[in-house]
Amino acid sequence: MKPTPMQQALAALAVLFVVAVTIAGGLLLSLSENPTGLGVSRPPTSTPYRIPTLAPTTLGDQGALTPDQMAGESSPTATSIPSMASDGSPTATTIPPTETPDSSPTPQPTITTCSIHSGWVAYTVRSGDTLSTLAQSVGLSTMALQAGNCLTETILYAGQTIYLPNVVRSTPAASPMPPSTQGPTPGPTPTNSDTDGSCSNVYANITSPAVGALLSGVVQFEGTATHEDFSFYKLELREYNTDRASFITFVTAYEPVINGVLGQLDTTQVTNGMYWIRVVVVDSIGNWPEPCSKLYRITN
Repeated sequence: MKPTPMQQALAALAVLFVVAVTIAGGLLLSLSENPTGLGVSRPPTSTPYRIPTLAPTTLGDQGALTPDQMAGESSPTATSIPSMASDGSPTATTIPPTETPDSSPTPQPTITTCSIHSGWVAYTVRSGDTLSTLAQSVGLSTMALQAGNCLTETILYAGQTIYLPNVVRSTPAASPMPPSTQGPTPGPTPTNSDTDGSCSNVYANITSPAVGALLSGVVQFEGTATHEDFSFYKLELREYNTDRASFITFVTAYEPVINGVLGQLDTTQVTNGMYWIRVVVVDSIGNWPEPCSKLYRITN
């Protein structure tokens, strides 16, 4: 018997239903094995977390403490901080050690205090003076004179005060005095009235040593030597019983002096005896007033 159209339509629907159910079952089975296919995320499987442990500090040989431990000091060490990686596994982050600043005091430089050489006297620098010429005049090196005055430079200025050994700055005579072979020269005992010049000019005068003084060794002469038209002055000496023309210059200076040091004489350069010593002030045209001469006895 031939099926009716209605029966054919119901059979086709049944077949379609079976096919649809079969396809749906396959899809559900597939999704149950891979749920991400539907956009649903599965929570990650957690991994048990374990805190890392640091190696214990070991002692030195035979259980002895290390030198740093015995001194109560410890070297800086790195610190490990546990952390979690992005995949959930534990990691350790190492923080570098912090250096401890040195607390020991910084050594301070030693300060050296300079002081003027003991026994030196004040001297006012005059025009034309240099450290080298002043050092030469007092028998020192330029470096020694600079150090004795605590000077940081070698340039001097007129009017500046420095300190010199207690001797005079002088220019020696062009030719040395010839040594005498004679013995002590006989002569009168000098008195305050014995002079080889008037000594009435207060601008050319020897005030020290006093007339008749016994001179020995290096002797310093003081007084005044100046002039309104001053050029230079000189100190001269001659033996008592010799001609006036036999005066020998032993100091020449080109700066006037008023009540100060005129020069010095090393008496060991002459023989013992009586000597006239005078100061002569010369003007710019070569003239000079009456010099002042005084009589002394040299005894070495």
